[in-house]
Amino acid sequence: MPEGDLTEVGEHGITLVSLICGGDTDGCQSGGQKARINLARCIYARAKTVYMDDILSAVDAHTSQFISKECLRGSLLRGRTVVLVTQHVGLCLPAADFLVSLKDGRVEQACPAYEAETLHLMSPSQPSLNKLEEAPASAKHVSTPAEEAQVTRHVYQAEASASGRVASNHYWMVFAFAGGFYYWLTSGLLLGGAAAFGLVGRPLWLRQWLTDLDPTHLDYNLVVFALISSAGILLGALRWVWIYGVGNVGFYSRGSKMIHATLLDRICAAPLSFFESTPAGRIMNIFGQDMNRMDGLVADDFGRE
Repeated sequence: MPEGDLTEVGEHGITLVSLICGGDTDGCQSGGQKARINLARCIYARAKTVYMDDILSAVDAHTSQFISKECLRGSLLRGRTVVLVTQHVGLCLPAADFLVSLKDGRVEQACPAYEAETLHLMSPSQPSLNKLEEAPASAKHVSTPAEEAQVTRHVYQAEASASGRVASNHYWMVFAFAGGFYYWLTSGLLLGGAAAFGLVGRPLWLRQWLTDLDPTHLDYNLVVFALISSAGILLGALRWVWIYGVGNVGFYSRGSKMIHATLLDRICAAPLSFFESTPAGRIMNIFGQDMNRMDGLVADDFGRE
């Protein structure tokens, strides 16, 4: 890979397939490529303890030698604890500090690597590191002229994001999907009625009550105050129910469904180039996290405002 560890990996390893196969992606992706990508992700992680399960089984002999020398004994794993499960004992033993061998489900030996008896553990078909270093490499390295160097390929486009205030057309879209003219007229009446009874009616009646010192009017004043307070509470509760949704109107009953349906229609009608330049995780995040915010936060934030 010309870009090394800066190579961008596409969906299902499409970038690796095109680089290795020269654009012919028919049946070129192998298990060894997947294993090496997973190994690279593991090595570049910042974990103090790294667990590896038979990382050399899906690669050829010379690639195994390279992984043993540059990865297991390289600088990226220096100072970290590595637990490696493998059958390539002769290849990995020089990089090991401690060896544990199992036989029939039991621990056969557990000792420092230099004290281990490994003759019965190494298969004749598995060459050791010394034999691989002595054997000449069959593959030839072909140098590419500088003028033929490949341009850096970016599979995915950067996600568009804006900062500052939210555009007004986004608000109008949400309001339009929530309901039409009569829905917002009813919302305004409920909001005005709750404010009239709760914020205006109760203080006015309390002031009237304070000026009426006749003890015979106590029950009357108390009943009127209770009715005004109850009306304010009832209209406030109805306002929240109306905002959430009743029937086929409201933020949740209609707005979220319409936004989800519109988004799904746009995704289904998108050209194939959109899916090639947009990772599936980004699309799932829109349907998951963004829609979750629409379903759980928009109506509450609007009602509190």
